[in-house]
Amino acid sequence: MGNNTAQNLIKFSYFDPFNVFGSVRKELEDRLPFRNLHWKPLNESLRTISSLPVKIVGEADDYEGPESSSKPFIMFLVISCTSIDEYRAKVRPLVRQWLPDVELDTRLMPAKRVVLLHSNSDVSETNLFKTVSFFDKFSKDFPYLTAIEVKSIYRSEKQKTDFWNGTLAQLRKYTMEVFEQRLALLEVKLREVPSDKIVEITSLQEKILNLFLSFYLNDEASRELESLRTKLLSKLGPKLPSGNLEIPFAFLQNEQETNRSSIALQVANQNLTTYELNKFFFLKHCELIQKSYVQAPRNVRLYQLAKTFLRTIQRAFKSSPLLAEFKASFIETLFDISMFDREASVTFREIGADFKMIARDCFLDMAFASNNFRIFGRNYSSLTRKSQLSHINSTFKDEETFHQTIFSMTKDIIRLLSESNSKKYRTVDLLSVEIGLLHYQRNEYEQAISILQSCHEYYKESNWSTIAFPLLECFIDCLVKSPGIETLIICGEQVPTATILSNSILDLLTSAQPDDRKEYWWDRFLAMNEKDNGSLMYPLDNLFDIQVDGKLVVTRPNVFGLCIKVFNKKIPKEVFVKSMQLLLRNSHGESMIFQLLDCCVKPGENVLFLESARISFGTFSLVSTESTVGNTIFCKEFTEDAEKFLELERPIESNSFELIVSPSRHLETAKNSVTLNYFNRDDISTFKLVLTALPMKNESNSNVSFNKEGDQFSIVIDNFNVKALDYFILHSCDNFMVKQEMTFETRECPGVEFYQCDSKTISCILPVSVSVEDIARDGCFFFKFLVNSSTPKEPILLHGSELLADNTDKYNVHGGFAPDIPLLIKNGDDDTCLTFFQVETKGHKLFDSKDIFHLRVTFNILKDQIDHLVTNVILIQGNPQTAAKMESHRDVWNSMVLKRLVFDYELFEHKSYLQLISPESCINELEVFLQSKIQDKDFLKASSRCLRVLQKGFQFSYLEIVEYTKDILPSVLVVHVSLPTLSRFFSVNLTRDDSEGSVSQLGHIIPYTIKVKNLSRHWQTQNSAGRDYIFELFNSNEWLIDGKRRFCLLPSTEEYRVNIIPLRRGYLKFPKVEITESDRKVSELHYLNMHEVTLVI
Repeated sequence: MGNNTAQNLIKFSYFDPFNVFGSVRKELEDRLPFRNLHWKPLNESLRTISSLPVKIVGEADDYEGPESSSKPFIMFLVISCTSIDEYRAKVRPLVRQWLPDVELDTRLMPAKRVVLLHSNSDVSETNLFKTVSFFDKFSKDFPYLTAIEVKSIYRSEKQKTDFWNGTLAQLRKYTMEVFEQRLALLEVKLREVPSDKIVEITSLQEKILNLFLSFYLNDEASRELESLRTKLLSKLGPKLPSGNLEIPFAFLQNEQETNRSSIALQVANQNLTTYELNKFFFLKHCELIQKSYVQAPRNVRLYQLAKTFLRTIQRAFKSSPLLAEFKASFIETLFDISMFDREASVTFREIGADFKMIARDCFLDMAFASNNFRIFGRNYSSLTRKSQLSHINSTFKDEETFHQTIFSMTKDIIRLLSESNSKKYRTVDLLSVEIGLLHYQRNEYEQAISILQSCHEYYKESNWSTIAFPLLECFIDCLVKSPGIETLIICGEQVPTATILSNSILDLLTSAQPDDRKEYWWDRFLAMNEKDNGSLMYPLDNLFDIQVDGKLVVTRPNVFGLCIKVFNKKIPKEVFVKSMQLLLRNSHGESMIFQLLDCCVKPGENVLFLESARISFGTFSLVSTESTVGNTIFCKEFTEDAEKFLELERPIESNSFELIVSPSRHLETAKNSVTLNYFNRDDISTFKLVLTALPMKNESNSNVSFNKEGDQFSIVIDNFNVKALDYFILHSCDNFMVKQEMTFETRECPGVEFYQCDSKTISCILPVSVSVEDIARDGCFFFKFLVNSSTPKEPILLHGSELLADNTDKYNVHGGFAPDIPLLIKNGDDDTCLTFFQVETKGHKLFDSKDIFHLRVTFNILKDQIDHLVTNVILIQGNPQTAAKMESHRDVWNSMVLKRLVFDYELFEHKSYLQLISPESCINELEVFLQSKIQDKDFLKASSRCLRVLQKGFQFSYLEIVEYTKDILPSVLVVHVSLPTLSRFFSVNLTRDDSEGSVSQLGHIIPYTIKVKNLSRHWQTQNSAGRDYIFELFNSNEWLIDGKRRFCLLPSTEEYRVNIIPLRRGYLKFPKVEITESDRKVSELHYLNMHEVTLVI
């Protein structure tokens, strides 16, 4: 806002009766405004006024009263004198007349009166009054009046500069003095006025405000303005009438208007209105902002102020028919008076665009009120009246002019926002939409299509359905009414108009339109696509919402169904679907398709089952789904971000063919096998089973093979007679994974091939650990077996053991272990069970190391016993119906429920009390799992009750444990053992020759007989004739051998005599003996006296 609209300027007035001020006025104005004035308020910091503009006016032109705050700060009287007579007759009376009354002057607004004595060189250098100069004479006559001698002729430029510098310094000083005097006077009067005298208070505060504004003391002016605003609004605001809106809006431009619009004067005259009050503060704030901020912040502040003023007027005059016209006039005036500083910035352009949008809205309201002109998609106020401004009325004199004006105004706003890289791109988009709709309204369909096509797609992707769908309807209507347009360019490709129409209609079905409109669009879509033989697919989301449950069920024997929920929320009628498919894929890239033919999808929620006779169990991800309606395919691809994994588990169904591969209960140390159990095989006409050993996680190769060479990892079975399958462990492992692929046909559905694929983990851990020791004696042999649990956490129940010989005609076996109740054995040396078997030959037959014996260990792990008790005692409880249903659900119950339960074995062993270690969350998960797998409500109820009983704990009786354990199916471990190879086997026995009971004495010779037997004669060995065996009896610190202690054994001699002498008293062990062959020690030696002692005294 420039100086032409400023309301508070410092004024200097002049009275020039001799018409000489013109010669010095220019010199004075050239040196204004004042720079760097200083003022220090009481108890506050120093204020600096960087620039203070001054307006010089003639005294006769000043319309302000003597008490006005706008009274000139300095009043000049300009006089000139050429003679003494002129001074006495004219000048002196004039000065006296110009001076005010002294008493009156003390009550008026302070001002500084200065007399400018204009003289030329002749006057200044002569004495008009003989003895004194003109200046001295004047100062003597008017001692209290400030006089400054001004000249029009100077001796030098320096003299001129010095003169005016001094003069300006005096004027600066006088100006600040007057300011302080006026401020002090106003503040004293304000303190003396009672608080209920609102007129006086308002007048004084307004004068103080104007004083601060005129001196650019913005902080003080801001505080004063806020104080005045608060006081007026609290005292007068609720009582004020609204007043009349000012059209056109006018900023104040001269002092007369300023005086008439004084807020204090209006309060005094009781003609203050809400409009005038808000306008007063708006103008004052404008002036304050202009003086407080530099260009860019000033524009922003003025913009915020103007918007606030418009909102205030909007609230106060919301029912006024002149509101639109006032707002248009106000905005027009803002730019006419150049209120904003023009700058090439984003902010300035956005300010201009915002005000132009407000003016545009006002224009639309006035055009509607005047001629009932309107554009699509806009509501209009019925209160707006016809405009009284002719230049506005001319912009909508007819409809064509109205449309062109709208085009011009809208494009101007778009240009402002586009050129400035503004962030208000949404506003640009909305304005572009309005241009497109105006083209549509004018039946300019091609121009409308080019705009609406991109606009409705943008708003649809942005989820602004309220805007997107009405635009889409207009876009469709444009395409229908433009038969000449056969294709449109989308993403650089030519797309047929018919395809775009179909997609657009499908998009419309997602809108919140009435049902009759949706039916209309749906029927139109079907009719269009019946004529179209194209192969394009449409998004399924435009038709249905699909939710995959992920639960497999058996819909027919050997046919599995996947439950999906189809939500038809868009079509308010039944939709006939020819085909519905769901494609799944696992991590190995294997695909699986579920399909349903000829189904009807009703409005709302539909539960459907898509079927497949070729099923793979495991983890799958959703890939895509397709639905065919008429000739149209609707497709949806599931993105990786929203990828859902399905755990497809085999459901239980009593009529379906099923194969269960499980570890065999007949275990052998040298051979591993699995059992193949077939169910419901009577209806199977052809059958093929492929078993493949798979690598375990983080391993590259399988740990097992189906042949001894270790290179066969897959085997094919096509005969139900194969009920067991051997496998060979290549590397030490606890379990392995096998993939079973089963292909078969049934007699009930000839020609239909069924396929089932599943992967299972098979345990290959031997729960029993067996070690063997052999004991050979004269004429007999003993096996010593050590049996215990192989794992620390899993005790076993040993039912018994027996040793069987392959050649029963040759051997007699004695011994075995068969307790009355199973023996609990844990892992560890303290819980090892020892079993001995004596093996004897029949007749004169010899022991042979090639003969094989078989140890059969019958056992169960403790978990088997507990699971058996839980099933029979807690779950079935003797109920025959539950027992019958158990047969159908035994595999799930055993493998999926009991296997997950962990019990306290120590508590069960000592107190027969069964307590779960598994957390409560495990029980909850199992209940949810059973509900998903088992459809039989009675069995589900019994199983849920059983789980809750286990959660609390259950006390078994001794009789229950003993009796129910008798029914348990035991496992059998067969351990193959053979006799050792004994080619050299001797027994040595020392016997005393003198009478028994004789006491051995220290140092005395004691005769002994050494009896050496070659026991290898009882064993089937190679011919040992011709071998030389050396027998040696060793000296020690306890015995001394007397005589021959080392000699060769003769084949025909078994007894040898020797004398030994004891060297110390006490219980002494017999001397050490040794037999060697070719200097090699014979290890197979049974020394009968090895652990005997004899007493020496």
